[in-house]
Amino acid sequence: MERVLRCSALICLLALAGTAAAGEPGTADLLVLQSPAFPGRLSMGAAGFALAGGPDAVFGNPAMLTAGFAAGGGRWNLGTTSAAAAGGFGLGAGLRGAAGFRYLGRGDMTGRDEYGAQTGVYSYGTGLMAGGFSGDLASGLSWGASMAVAWEKIDAETGTGFSANLGMGARTDAGLRAGLALRGLGQAPSWNGIRKDMPITLDAGAEMPVYDRLDLFAGGQLGFSTSSAGSAGLRGSVSGLGLSCGYTLGEEEETSGVFGGLSYRYSAAETYTVEIATSQRDVLDWPVMAGLTVVF
Repeated sequence: MERVLRCSALICLLALAGTAAAGEPGTADLLVLQSPAFPGRLSMGAAGFALAGGPDAVFGNPAMLTAGFAAGGGRWNLGTTSAAAAGGFGLGAGLRGAAGFRYLGRGDMTGRDEYGAQTGVYSYGTGLMAGGFSGDLASGLSWGASMAVAWEKIDAETGTGFSANLGMGARTDAGLRAGLALRGLGQAPSWNGIRKDMPITLDAGAEMPVYDRLDLFAGGQLGFSTSSAGSAGLRGSVSGLGLSCGYTLGEEEETSGVFGGLSYRYSAAETYTVEIATSQRDVLDWPVMAGLTVVF
């Protein structure tokens, strides 16, 4: 009975996350899919999943994959701790591959019965182990796909599923970038024979230069069973320092707020980027991510 109560308490918690951060209480499975995980993505708001490139694009728009290594971590909604890493490499013949993992977890959660009495303390974790690839369709036009084994763990009980992403990317000689991704395809973990909907989203974004070393970006997420959101912002750099800021307007009031990021890039044998990003929310904890990217 205590196990059932622990599961029920977590499902209620995730339903709250789905309501505040995603819209529908029935689609809160795999909270890890909704987390940006890497600061480069968080610093672009709702446009980040479609536009952010690098090896960590295996978790977003796989058409944006590039060689290198990226790692990130921090705090995300509901006080969960995030950790993620990804590596990308060339496969030859215009193909690129990447693999990585992501994890969200929270401990010291108190279970309660239907009368509000404490039943014990437990932990929650959810993660992905992903692999993907991308290729060039034509000059400036790419496509990609990725798949991940997914799991959710409530104390000693574990449920497994899978998730897949598809993406397209375009770039012009004038510096315009655009991306389109369909994320969250697959099957959510099953708990006690109940399997909820996956949080499938269609992500789109575009970025273009508006002044010397200053870019304008905009994009959004269309949720099929969750709420939608759109973002716009500016990103600039000077002497290796980068700064981005913008605003997200969500379908739910609690998902609206400002976001921003700060980065520093330097080159030796490889190019290193250290970055940190944050996003304000009215109700949920403020997400904060930090990370390192190495391009080689």
